[in-house]
Amino acid sequence: MAQDVEFFTAMRSAMLPLVTASALLQVIDRAERAGLMRELRDGADTARLTAATGLTPETVSALCAALVANGVAESAAGGFRLTPDWRALTGPGAWVPLGDIIAQSRVIDAMLSGRESAYASLSPEDRSTFAHAVSPNPYSPQLVERIRAEIAASPWWSGMTEGGRHLELGCGVAGRMLTVLQAMPRLRAVGVELDPDLADEARRRASDLGIQDRIEIVTGDATTYRSEEPFDFGFWSQWFFPAPTREAALASLFANVRSGGVVRSPVFGDHGRMAADPHGDDARQYSLHRVMHDGWGVPERTPEQLKTEFEDAGFVDVTIVYHDVNDGIYARRP
Repeated sequence: MAQDVEFFTAMRSAMLPLVTASALLQVIDRAERAGLMRELRDGADTARLTAATGLTPETVSALCAALVANGVAESAAGGFRLTPDWRALTGPGAWVPLGDIIAQSRVIDAMLSGRESAYASLSPEDRSTFAHAVSPNPYSPQLVERIRAEIAASPWWSGMTEGGRHLELGCGVAGRMLTVLQAMPRLRAVGVELDPDLADEARRRASDLGIQDRIEIVTGDATTYRSEEPFDFGFWSQWFFPAPTREAALASLFANVRSGGVVRSPVFGDHGRMAADPHGDDARQYSLHRVMHDGWGVPERTPEQLKTEFEDAGFVDVTIVYHDVNDGIYARRP
């Protein structure tokens, strides 16, 4: 039998890291909202930080001390600056703005705790918050350039450089499509979104970016959507589709894409890395997301299981690809 652990030893080992991480996220949130994180990107002293944020020198000193102690910032040239990881997270080319990531974490907290369960039961504000944080930031020119390079180099997506039509089933606020459309100026797209508030927001963003003439946002059910003109490319946001809707969603994707058209869907986690390290970051994050998706009624799908779903729907050349943010299932319609 394992030897009992003394309470305070267990507290330091098991509980304190969780409490500290939770508290640190709140400090980072406060620093972000005050503009402190922005000022710290290139380094600044206390006087400059005080003037830029409107906080008192004492508060600036306390916040910066907490950020330094926890590896978010470091002392530099008589002041402070963000560490490299946090410079990347707050940079103009960030995949998602830091504020959106933090806001989403509050929504996830509510779902993991059971205070909220199904995605559809969230308030319109919380659904919008979540949707913003799960797709690229279309307002980042640097990110658009990154996506342009990745698509051009992709054996699956490179045809987008010549134009064509792209369909996304479950587009949310359309961050992915709007970024891709800016990167691929000859491409046109249609997004189907069940939530009318998210669909309206997607239209507003398209108008903001001046590409509303190349995108149509359809408010409706992705499982029954049919277009008179076929699509060359398709994307299925499978993690928002509960078990009873999945077969019909894939049937819709199949029906709307032309013969030879390429489709993609994201996967849940890198199962190879999780198998190699069952207690590593990948495995821990995956297990927590499974709790959230279970509350939505979305079944667990390993990459192999998702591949089988695509094959059962009639797609061919179904391939599992692991490549940074483009992890997913790729396939073709015969």
